[in-house]
Amino acid sequence: LVSHVADASSDQSWRAQYPGDLDSLGAHVQFDHRSRHVEYVGPINNHLYVLRETPTNVFFRVVSKDSVPDEARDCLRRYLRLPAAADAPADPNALWRGDLDIQTSTIDPGLAQRLERFPGVRLLALPLLEAVFCFMGSANNNIKRNSQMIAAMCSKFRENYLGTIGGTKFYAFPSLEQMSTLNESTLFELGWGYRAPRFVKLCPELIALGGEKWLETLPGCGRDLAREKLCQLTGVGRKVADCITLFSLCCDDCIPVRSQHNLLPHRDHRSLPC
Repeated sequence: LVSHVADASSDQSWRAQYPGDLDSLGAHVQFDHRSRHVEYVGPINNHLYVLRETPTNVFFRVVSKDSVPDEARDCLRRYLRLPAAADAPADPNALWRGDLDIQTSTIDPGLAQRLERFPGVRLLALPLLEAVFCFMGSANNNIKRNSQMIAAMCSKFRENYLGTIGGTKFYAFPSLEQMSTLNESTLFELGWGYRAPRFVKLCPELIALGGEKWLETLPGCGRDLAREKLCQLTGVGRKVADCITLFSLCCDDCIPVRSQHNLLPHRDHRSLPC
């Protein structure tokens, strides 16, 4: 379904991307005092984006100097799981709503209430190498600390610098070869704690398997085989593998389950066993 832009920006560097709330990007957030808009800033692959949300639209621009515009646009589309550019409408002032227009009357009432409360919430397609290391580091961790660990690790590779916005320096996620140069003591200094030995062991494991080319074969394996292969890696158990499979391989029927989540069906549907 297509919804037309109501108020396109006069700045031609901005482009409408899709309507919705981008808090799920987990990006750096700043306030533009000139336009009084909240902006979301963050890197995806080798591109640094600034996204601005209005009541009806989300506009974006690419600020990394080496980014190719078409490549950056396609990268953002993949990340947000929007249709490929070739399938986009001819009208440049049109937005793809895609699966955002869900008929809430046909689904569970509790889920319908949450969808109405958080419009635009959607699953993302994270870069696969980044997903493996981020979710491996998330074990027994919280979002803030995990984000700090990843940011500190990325900043070690100054050659991956993308730009500075609002006083914050942004770096692309390092390659597997770059990460393999880090030792345990460095990772401890970067806040990885007891996960540092897992990190150091995981790098040569992936390289021996074929590196990023091996990871690129996983989307064609299907949910169960991909999960099985991921669980062979150091630091990757069933739940971490499910997170990677859901958020990077886009297997929407793969649901990572924490013990706390097991209580939710019983709370909302008391007839079900706990």
